[in-house]
Amino acid sequence: MQNVNEEMLEIRDMLSSVLQRVNNLLETSVELSDEPAAKDNPVALTVDPGDQDMPADDKAEDKLSVAKTSKKGRSGKLTDSQRVIRMIKRAPDGLDVNTIKRRTKFDDKKISNIVHRAYKSGKINRIGRGIYTRP
Repeated sequence: MQNVNEEMLEIRDMLSSVLQRVNNLLETSVELSDEPAAKDNPVALTVDPGDQDMPADDKAEDKLSVAKTSKKGRSGKLTDSQRVIRMIKRAPDGLDVNTIKRRTKFDDKKISNIVHRAYKSGKINRIGRGIYTRP
C-alpha cells in the first residue's frame, strides 16, 4: 500500500509538471497569435495537489481538473478589443475595417463598436473613413 501511495505521488508530480508546461505553451501561443481559433477555447489545465494526508483513494478522484476561465478572468489572454487594437498598432500604414474583419472573422457591428471605443479613448487614430492607425 505504501508503494502505491508513493507511485501516485510521483505520477501527480509528473502530471503537474507536464500540465504546467502545456499551460505555458498555450499562453505563449495565444500571445503570439492573432488567430481567432486561439480565443475560441479558453481552457486552463490544472492539477490539484490535494492534501498530503488524504487517503490515496480520495486523492485519485480529484487529481486532474479542467477549469474554463471566465472572460474577465483570462490569465494572459487578450480580449477581442485588445486583439483589434494590437493588430492596428502593428500595421505601419494602418488597417481598414475590411482587413480587420477578414483577419478576426468578427461581424461588422462588433468591429464598429471596438474601433469606436478605441478611437474615443485615444488608443487609435482615424486617418480616413474606415482606416485606423496607431496614435
